[in-house]
Amino acid sequence: MPNLLGFACGPDLTGYFSLPSISESDAHILTRFVELFGKSGETDLIDRLLKAAEAKQLGHSETVIRFWAPHLVGGKLGPLEPLLADPSIEEIMVNGIDQPVFVYSRQHGMLPTPLSFTDPSFFLEISNRILSGLGRRVDASHPRANGMLESGDRVAVIIPPYSRDYLMDIRRFTAEPLTILDLVSSAMLDSRTAAFLWLVMEAGNLNVGVVGNTGSGKTTLLNTLTRFIPEHERLVLVEEVPEIVPLHSQVVHLVSADSLGITLRDAIIDSLRLRPGRVIVGEVRSDEEVQALRESCLAGQALGTYFTYHGQSAGLARRRLEAQGFAPHDLDAIDLLVVCRRLEQKGRAIRRVVELSYHGTSLSAPPKSWPEIPELTRVFGDWQTLLERRARLLASGKLSGKDSLIFKEIQKAMA
Repeated sequence: MPNLLGFACGPDLTGYFSLPSISESDAHILTRFVELFGKSGETDLIDRLLKAAEAKQLGHSETVIRFWAPHLVGGKLGPLEPLLADPSIEEIMVNGIDQPVFVYSRQHGMLPTPLSFTDPSFFLEISNRILSGLGRRVDASHPRANGMLESGDRVAVIIPPYSRDYLMDIRRFTAEPLTILDLVSSAMLDSRTAAFLWLVMEAGNLNVGVVGNTGSGKTTLLNTLTRFIPEHERLVLVEEVPEIVPLHSQVVHLVSADSLGITLRDAIIDSLRLRPGRVIVGEVRSDEEVQALRESCLAGQALGTYFTYHGQSAGLARRRLEAQGFAPHDLDAIDLLVVCRRLEQKGRAIRRVVELSYHGTSLSAPPKSWPEIPELTRVFGDWQTLLERRARLLASGKLSGKDSLIFKEIQKAMA
């Protein structure tokens, strides 16, 4: 009895998942259920099919049928739906037909699931069901699509001929954005580094890039740092997929739209015409985007331009930016580079801020020996002493971190 269902769920070899395995008989009944439901939409259809199957003694499992049937016709993600019910799963990856679907778990790292897509047509059906709410679809003439779901989760789909196989990635969105206290608690950065970045973001007049490898927490950190921008300032966000979630009263969102011929470069340039207090660029990749970033940093129309960028170190990031069109004599327009890195430790991924670089000079020594940072001196005077005071506050455990704009609570505690 061939499996015409389009996906399979075998035994779980990890001991982590509680997804019921689908036998050939189960697959046959589920396939028939999907076919008939599409024609009739009857609410008692599953009961009738199970009763008929019982009479024929097909050797099926009622528990399995009742588990999978609602996901196949009710959920946008189809068989992937149960995976999103686990809050510890950060990412879902489909690597091809007849390949196990992988997930990245916050506790256990990368894990193969017992799920796999077995038919390209079913993969396309589920992909386009997911993308339909975004007004997008994939087919042979449009082999790639990405966007953000209503839940905030980010999805990317790539199919042949652009790729050799059928690929999907769903990255989970954190409903409650992390605060700087969360990042200090998880050891992504220490309280002194957090206090320094707090001063940088509050003072303004400094352009900051957050760089690192894939999954290193660049966007998470940048999202967190927006909490330190004074609440009254006007923020202009430029992104390909909306991910930054500032909680200020004046936020302007520009989202690139390739289908309309509006590139991220266009959006960066347009941001300068919107009287920005601060400009935040989600991720800079192409040569054209780098050149637009250069214009934003040099224009001085905002009190700061902030962006994320791929790079293993500050030095490598500066060389890549130069190779992509950021003129060497203009590189100091990027005042600070914050380097994040994703590391593997005992099978788990950990994220760390590993480097701060001010105009190409590493800030690895204690702050008292750092070069003068005039932008901080103008605003705070003796900012090194203030930095140490704020670092002690962040490490004290006296802050709840529950305030939507954490700097309100911090400012009150500092008064």
